[in-house]
Amino acid sequence: MPLQADICRVLDGKKNNNTDNEILEKYRENGVTEIQFLSHSYFGEQDNLLHFHHQSFAEILLAEYYLKVLLKYSLDEDDDIEGARSKLNLGLPTDQTIQFFKELLKLLKETVVEDVTEKTLEKRKLLLPLFMSLSQKENNTLFSKDLFYDWYKRNKNDEEQITNWALTSEKLEKLVKFLSEVIDDDNTLLVSSSRNLSCLFDNEVTSIPSPLLNDIPINIDKWLALIAGNILFTNENEQKFFNSTLTKPTNLLEMLRSWSYIKNVAAPRWATDYFQGLILKGGVEKVQTGLFDLFFQHSHALSLLDLSFIDFSYSEFNEVSFKYSQIEKAKFNNCIFNNCTFDHVQITMCDFKNITINGRLGFSGACFFPSIFLPKELVTCLSDHTFLMFQGVTSINVTEIEKFFGFDRVLKEGIFEIIIDLSIPCIEQRKMSVDDVKSFFKFTGSGAARSKQLYIDYVDVKLNGADA
Repeated sequence: MPLQADICRVLDGKKNNNTDNEILEKYRENGVTEIQFLSHSYFGEQDNLLHFHHQSFAEILLAEYYLKVLLKYSLDEDDDIEGARSKLNLGLPTDQTIQFFKELLKLLKETVVEDVTEKTLEKRKLLLPLFMSLSQKENNTLFSKDLFYDWYKRNKNDEEQITNWALTSEKLEKLVKFLSEVIDDDNTLLVSSSRNLSCLFDNEVTSIPSPLLNDIPINIDKWLALIAGNILFTNENEQKFFNSTLTKPTNLLEMLRSWSYIKNVAAPRWATDYFQGLILKGGVEKVQTGLFDLFFQHSHALSLLDLSFIDFSYSEFNEVSFKYSQIEKAKFNNCIFNNCTFDHVQITMCDFKNITINGRLGFSGACFFPSIFLPKELVTCLSDHTFLMFQGVTSINVTEIEKFFGFDRVLKEGIFEIIIDLSIPCIEQRKMSVDDVKSFFKFTGSGAARSKQLYIDYVDVKLNGADA
């Protein structure tokens, strides 16, 4: 719970040696009365400590704060990336805060349109207080000179300010460019007090008073920028993707690795929808087998991660490895794969619709269901290589499946959808037929004949006319 005096220290933007009473008196002399107003509106007070009447107030205010930081630092010419990034790193936001933030961004985007209607004006009214707060000079660390001189001073009343809106399409583009610069920035920020120590002579060592470094959220600002950029810019229908504007898309990979280190999954659930349109390039890996050397054109960029639920649709992967990753319900629709590998991946209920394959797409040793490997014939076709380092059998024990799922449910839930998606490019290239797909699996156990027929019927429906 914050002290009232701490709110004043935030206005100063620094910690000084004044006592709580001294700093409160200083601001009362300057006419600051908003602290009392906030106390009655959002806070309860006891012994000079403030607490929110309800957690949602804190989450709403934080979401508004995020947006105000992005607007102020993107519009004012003399402000810098590092200043904005540091202000956005306030610890790990709650799911509700992120939801409020997303809704504010959608509302903001809807206020910047060519054909202004009454509905547009009503939406602008909802955001007017936020823009007004950015245009106030007094005791305001987020005062925006751009908004003050270019909008507030030129429009004398609410009606003019709503009609001649603060955010034009040009300023929205400026905001989006700023968001990409936040992600492209190479510096890493984490929320923690620290001390610099010397091992030689130049304070080369940083001391962080935390027993577990992986408990500290890293680069929260970049995750916020990723969300904001995609909401404000990406348009799937027009094939416009914010992630394609990044000059250093590998920074997104570092974000995935860092989050995985903290949370054991590569991305927070509230950000998994925002990885469309990536353009990634890997490197060269040399594998020594003892018999001969194999060269695979990929890097370990996305290996050993839990990439579940992430939407990579419309991305281009160049020589990228997903080796040994866990991938459940991810989307790779309309992706281009140039010499990539999913070798030894647990890949469940993922979408690979309308993909383009150039060179090798490896799935050696990949399971699409517990203990059930992708068919050898399919893997061979996709990899365009007759030598497979490892590939398990593809028999389906119906008895075991019936104990836990039921084969009908397995088909209904889309477990075999990946088989269909990956078979289509091979069928289109005349490397296999629909009948080949029907014969991929050997069914054993009780109900094997019925399950096999269900699978054949399923393939007929999904691949109807595919090899015509």
